[in-house]
Amino acid sequence: MTGNKIALEDLPCTLQKRSGAFICCASFESRSKYVADYIKNLNIQKAFIFANQDFHESILHNADEIGGLFSVKGKTIKTALHAPLETADAITRTIKEIVEIGIDDLIVDITTFTHEMLLIILRLLFLHKNHFQKITCVYTGAKEYSIGEPDERKWLSKGCKEVRSVIGYPGKIVPGRPTSLLVLVGFEHERAMRMISEMDPEYLLLGKGMSGQTTHKSHKAPMKIFHSLVQDMVSSRGKITEFEFSCKDPYMTSKVIYDLCENDKDQNHIVVPLNTKISTIGVALAALKNNSIQVCYAEPEHYNFEGYSSPDKYVRVFDLIWDNIE
Repeated sequence: MTGNKIALEDLPCTLQKRSGAFICCASFESRSKYVADYIKNLNIQKAFIFANQDFHESILHNADEIGGLFSVKGKTIKTALHAPLETADAITRTIKEIVEIGIDDLIVDITTFTHEMLLIILRLLFLHKNHFQKITCVYTGAKEYSIGEPDERKWLSKGCKEVRSVIGYPGKIVPGRPTSLLVLVGFEHERAMRMISEMDPEYLLLGKGMSGQTTHKSHKAPMKIFHSLVQDMVSSRGKITEFEFSCKDPYMTSKVIYDLCENDKDQNHIVVPLNTKISTIGVALAALKNNSIQVCYAEPEHYNFEGYSSPDKYVRVFDLIWDNIE
């Protein structure tokens, strides 16, 4: 499977022969519970639920609900959004536990992991790629973001608390080389602007989702608005290069990012994924293939807890393929 879009109600049938471990992340979003609820009756051996305990009061409650779906097979792993080293250690221990008990079949609900957590998970799964026979990612799309707001006023987060390199993706930054910053723009233009301002790159590449490659048709108009907003804000910088990527096919996105960086090997390349979790996996695959690429994360100041998203009735399902990555 490389990107099938199926109805949530068909997910149990699609995954009916699977009998390994399940990984997900509890969130303040209701989307974090949907995949778990639909696959709870599969022959899952272990379910690991990550929960950022320093984030929002509803998260641990939702983690308990998800864990209860799997009874004694469920295990909650408490993490901290503001402590990436502790979170990376928790993810490392979890992947190690899965490997040590001999489970080589993994289903990962990528829907509500932070971009940073998802990137770290990808790095660790890659390190154990010879152990796993099959890794399948599932993504519950959003029918609408920033529920009820007009396109030009939609928001997912505001402000930017910190900009940091993602653990496992330090890249190879060579002093004296010009910096090329690639930003995969989504709804969160403030985070994009903080990245651009703080890094002040010699070369700026702004990515927008390809036409017809957004995960839901309702995302097209607001995404276009916010891409244009970022363009206007950085127009004084001079020449800006634009590129397109897929919001729903990680392998298309991976190729785009990899090729852009390969074409200019005399530059330091920093990539900032601010779009879908699926496109973030594409960034991870490109950076794993070319370890000179640095991947950065911008931690938001505030989230739209009240109206972040409404869940779609469909999910995208695809297998992780490590082809051509050494």
